Amino acid sequence: MTSKLKASISLILALCVLALALASCGGEDAKYRVDYNGEKGWYEDARDEYAAGETVRIYYPFVATDTNYYFYLDGERLYPEYVDGKGFEIVFTMPARDVFLMKEEVNTMENTAEPVELVIPDEEGVMLVDHYFAVVATVGGDEHREFVLYSKSNTEATLKFFEQRPGEEKEREEAYTVPVEAVERCYRVINERRLRAWNEGDGISLTGAVTVVKFKDGDSYTRVSTEHMPVGVSEDDLQAVENIMWEYYNAAKDAQKAD
Repeated sequence: MTSKLKASISLILALCVLALALASCGGEDAKYRVDYNGEKGWYEDARDEYAAGETVRIYYPFVATDTNYYFYLDGERLYPEYVDGKGFEIVFTMPARDVFLMKEEVNTMENTAEPVELVIPDEEGVMLVDHYFAVVATVGGDEHREFVLYSKSNTEATLKFFEQRPGEEKEREEAYTVPVEAVERCYRVINERRLRAWNEGDGISLTGAVTVVKFKDGDSYTRVSTEHMPVGVSEDDLQAVENIMWEYYNAAKDAQKAD
């Protein structure tokens, strides 16, 4: 075999190796999942996976005239436009991670219960609103998360976040100072969703997970949960409280990173 032929064969082999390397590195773009909170079938043009940076555009067509609709992506509220003939157009850019999309519905025809009055205590550190979620099999165990808002001043509140994931030995705790508006918005939801009335009469219990909201009600506290849900209410009523807390938690974390 001549030297020239050997050189040609070596060049061809090198090009083949390079082509294989490029093919392995430039495979399909990574895809990330959208969790529709078990309601994917209610959306049009919805897919399970999208590439990072891809524009997600889906529609929610089931719109009633006596209902307000709210959409949240990982706890942050979206503001979709209404498109005639299609419903709400939900658009966002897919991040390089899985995301959670949730819808809330508020019946505007429902009567409101006697409102719970928000009184900010002069004393610092008084618990005002608590939202707790856990998988039923591990309540108080190794899979739960909790947001708690405490009094701080007339303009600020303390937001604490507790979380323990499967496999973690200790509960993680974070604390941030947030505007007192966070507490005011939670109480607004408490009144709009008539949470004080949840414990009246008979109720049903959801299985699989438990969600609890506890709030200061005068000199005492009212506790409501998915362990006792009256007819006509939804777990979304409790989720609405957590969504507000997620919003202020994320904003506080972003502000801390900026500093």
